[in-house]
Amino acid sequence: MFLIREKRLPKKIIEELEEYGIEVIGYDPVLRDTHEEEFEIEVIEDIEHANADCVILAVIHNLFKEITLDMLKETMNTNPILIDVRGFLNPDEAKEKGFVYRSL
Repeated sequence: MFLIREKRLPKKIIEELEEYGIEVIGYDPVLRDTHEEEFEIEVIEDIEHANADCVILAVIHNLFKEITLDMLKETMNTNPILIDVRGFLNPDEAKEKGFVYRSL
């Protein structure tokens, strides 16, 4: 799963992930209608049934503040990986909740 908003960064990351055979699913509650065609990926309307191994948070968005780490972890598979591109989340809290956490 990929939380998207900006165009350059997600496009490059999506291309590289797909080169490794990774299925990329997007989520952006504000711009979801335009991303499916633009990024050529499936875009979901909510994260409740994402069933993701990894989340890449590439956007600091006020609506994302409503998604707690507990809520996010419930939507993910075992050993969830969280890549926080902008350092939006608290790394210590993410690790305490059981995420493999990385920030750029």
